[in-house]
Amino acid sequence: MLISETDALAGYGRVDWRIGASAPANYVVPFGNAVTGHYLPLTMAIATSGAGANGALSFATYPTDPLASPNNRPLPTGLPSLVDMVGFENASNVLDRYWIIEPSGYSTAPSAALTFTYRDSEWNSGTNTISEALLQAQRFNGATWSQPPNGVANTTLNTVTTMLTNELASIWALVQSFTPLPVELLDFDAKAEGRKVRCMWITASELNNDYFTVERSADGEDFHDIGVVQGAGTYGDAALRAVG
Repeated sequence: MLISETDALAGYGRVDWRIGASAPANYVVPFGNAVTGHYLPLTMAIATSGAGANGALSFATYPTDPLASPNNRPLPTGLPSLVDMVGFENASNVLDRYWIIEPSGYSTAPSAALTFTYRDSEWNSGTNTISEALLQAQRFNGATWSQPPNGVANTTLNTVTTMLTNELASIWALVQSFTPLPVELLDFDAKAEGRKVRCMWITASELNNDYFTVERSADGEDFHDIGVVQGAGTYGDAALRAVG
């Protein structure tokens, strides 16, 4: 077994594999966890070879603590947040493991179906509220999450297998199909202006997002609506929003 359980803060423990333009085949990265004794392979079923004799793929994975609040921390390098469709923390609906895949040396990356393996404790313990049979895969490309989530869960083998794709980079997560990671929040800021507070935020994507409801609270527990800001919708452009 290969041990690759170091997270973004420690620096990823990577497995580099020069697959190049090799013929279609199943390539198994034999990740394992020496402490738990779990074998957690990542399988790439390559259907179409990549273009590039020096093409290589770099793989890493690490678990997070399901008992933390919020869990799924630390976030992978380059992932700014883990929010749901209305901007709230979505960690309880996301399996507590990330996979990082980086192709290099390819003019066209190979097309493959990916099979991710996980432990039961990464979905059914702590603060998670996940239905295992509904797990699907999503990929964060540095700006947005792939939409919609896809894949088939095998609850006996503890795996999720994706559809064929040659868009492999970079961060992969498993999430409930009905609670995806869609509204990608790039920035949020709040500034006092006299007796008012102006809130400003920038989104990269807003899948199925009709509007934002802005709330305020004096104690952090009881919230009251103060305004509605229209969303860009599924096919809208990245946008700046502001309310005061």
